[in-house]
Amino acid sequence: MKTLEINALSQCARWRARKRIPVVRLSILLLSLAGVCSGWSLAEPRSSRYAVVVSGASGGGEYADRFWEWSSKVATTLQGPLRWPRENLFFLAEDPKRDPSLATGRAVKSDLMQVVGELESRVRPDDLLFLLLLGHGNFDGSDYRYNLTGPDLTGAELSSILDRFPEQRIVLVCTTPASGALIPRLSRGNRVILTATKNGHEGNETVFARFFVESLHNPEADTDKSAQVSLLEAYSFTHRKVKEWYAAKNRLATEHARLDDNGDGVGSTLPDLGSGEGSLAGQVTLAKPMEPVSAAASGPAPAELEALRTKKVELESSLRELRTRKAALPSAQYQEQLEALLVELARTARAIREQTER
Repeated sequence: MKTLEINALSQCARWRARKRIPVVRLSILLLSLAGVCSGWSLAEPRSSRYAVVVSGASGGGEYADRFWEWSSKVATTLQGPLRWPRENLFFLAEDPKRDPSLATGRAVKSDLMQVVGELESRVRPDDLLFLLLLGHGNFDGSDYRYNLTGPDLTGAELSSILDRFPEQRIVLVCTTPASGALIPRLSRGNRVILTATKNGHEGNETVFARFFVESLHNPEADTDKSAQVSLLEAYSFTHRKVKEWYAAKNRLATEHARLDDNGDGVGSTLPDLGSGEGSLAGQVTLAKPMEPVSAAASGPAPAELEALRTKKVELESSLRELRTRKAALPSAQYQEQLEALLVELARTARAIREQTER
């Protein structure tokens, strides 16, 4: 567990005890920090990352400029600060001629399916596949449609695409109107799904994309100060900024973002520690995984330090075991045990840090 994450987690517990922050806020922080203790981390050097960024049919005018600005910013952020391999990034734009060096194809169904076919041959089990859909979307009462030049992409077709990657870690971010209709259809246990709306009936244009793009490179989104923004942190930042945007304009909010990552097909406005919603999102970052530090590099350790490291391993094992028993425990009991383990883990890691910094 990273030092800064440990310190922040320990501080969360102290703030909770002093009633200085609400439980919902604490839950978001705990879920974000707890992710480093489980096995869905991107820290494994063998895992690879693949991204498909699609900027759909705009209808021209200001939407064309807006969608290009947001989508191209994501593509350059992935290539630059987040250090994605260029060959693993596919950017399908409405007008690739705006920047042929950045766009890899057109935002049409045929080009998208060609990319999917290539990914099927390249993406391995446990790799990360990130799919971002920007633009317009609508819901006809039975299925969602993502607007592309030419034939639209339906929710059923998108489901079929994702089902081609059953062993991969999937992150889908859909920023369009009516995108919430996708959650019941696409929800699975190994997927993180973020949508701009709560259902298919919120059909007005959204600003979710604007702030999600900002979250990827804004230090303010990195609430645990780990130098990496998790999907949970990105969602929480975006959710807050969208609310502030409507409030500043004195407008009734017509979009209500949702996050789903526990496979229940419902989605949450804000993650809840008891339901487990947000746990996977807190474990995934789009940034390049940090290089693991070799234990041998630190030299011989005194007996006290070895005992602390042993205790840390045991606590992490207890945490994993507790999560396997979650369904059999009352919610309040599970939360109490989970928080106690996380706080003790934070204290142990802090003691290890203090030993190694002497």
